[in-house]
Amino acid sequence: MIDEPASNGGTDLAPTPLQTLVASLLGCTNVILNKLAARDDVSIHGLDLKADAILDRRGTTLQEEVAVPFPKIDLTISFATDAEPDRIQRLKADLGRFCPVSKILRQSGTQIEETWQVTHR
Repeated sequence: MIDEPASNGGTDLAPTPLQTLVASLLGCTNVILNKLAARDDVSIHGLDLKADAILDRRGTTLQEEVAVPFPKIDLTISFATDAEPDRIQRLKADLGRFCPVSKILRQSGTQIEETWQVTHR
């Protein structure tokens, strides 16, 4: 279910389309990161993902057309691992290559800034 706030004519019972898009980035990051970790035999413990998106609201408020609705998304990826640093670097490099939602957003002009917070066990 996708909805809008009551102030926009919705019932506020579900995420908005834009919240759903950002959630898709988080979901894709989760799935692809875990697949990459399994492929590379990297243990991931306590994975936590956060996204802070900047939205240019001029388009959604019908003020004017906006070429890049999300100019920037800050994506924070936190987990613990016992993997060597070179294996973590491979995860970082491959995540952007294989996450389709990330690729779509980047190709639309969105800057996705990843912050990796990796603690070693």
